[in-house]
Parts: sequence; C-alpha cells; structure tokens
Amino acid sequence: MLTDLPEQIEVELEELEELAGVVQPLVQKLLEGGSPSIFEVMAMGAVLHSFYNGLENAFKRALKEFKEPMPQGESWHQELLRAATRPGPSRPVVISPTTASQLIPYLRFRHRFRNMYSSNLEWSEMEHLVTGFLAMHKTVVQELNQFLDDIRKIIPESNA
Repeated sequence: MLTDLPEQIEVELEELEELAGVVQPLVQKLLEGGSPSIFEVMAMGAVLHSFYNGLENAFKRALKEFKEPMPQGESWHQELLRAATRPGPSRPVVISPTTASQLIPYLRFRHRFRNMYSSNLEWSEMEHLVTGFLAMHKTVVQELNQFLDDIRKIIPESNA
C-alpha cells in the first residue's frame, strides 16, 4: 500500500544515517592520508557495499509501491538506477540524473565487492569512493527526503 512507502523510505534513511555515523571516524582518518590497513580497506569495502544496497532498496520499494515493473536481466542494477531518475506514471523522481551518474562508480564497486574476496580489495581502486562518500551520502539523503516530501503530497490523492 502506498501509504507504507514513506515509512519504508524512512527506515532506509535511518539505516543510511547510522552507517555514515558509525563509519565517519574511519573515513576522516583515511581522508587525512596514509596507507590504510587491509582491515580498514575491507571495512570500507563493506560500508560502500551496504551504502549502495540501501539505495537500491529504496529504489526498488519506490517502483514496487507505485506498481511499476522491476528491471530484469543482466543489467537490472543499472536499469533500476536509471528508473529512479525518471518519474513513473504516478511517481515523482527518486533521485536526480546528476546524482545517479555520480552513483555509477558505487554501483560498479558493489558488483566487484560481491564477486571477489574482500582481502583482494585494492585501496587505489576505492579511494575516490571513500573520499567522496560523506558528500555522496549527504546528497542522496537530501534527495530521498525530497522524494518523501513529494510522495507525501500525492498520498491523500491516491487514497481518495
């Protein structure tokens, strides 16, 4: 039911906020320079993976609740991200195309993380994601909150 969507998105936002809060000291340490330990690299790999998974959960919930088809096939993750940038027949955009394009490296990392041993992660391949993580987190939280505001405006119309 559409009236459940705001609560579902709020749960994802709470999880994203908790994730950023817990990892902020490590991100700050890594931003100050130096070589991270393998454990720090593995931890940040898990954080980046969780971050993107949380966003995908929000995107999937939005499409599902508005009864839109879920992307299928090998490139469904990319299609889901694109779908979040386009309004549906009765759904506002979830995130902006600009933000979606900035999320593509996080999507690619998520795929790599799921398909390799975390001890094989290379800091040089993920450093740019970590350095941009807090800003990216802030942006997506703002846009998801805007989506919440937008859907709250249409929920009464949907139930009338």
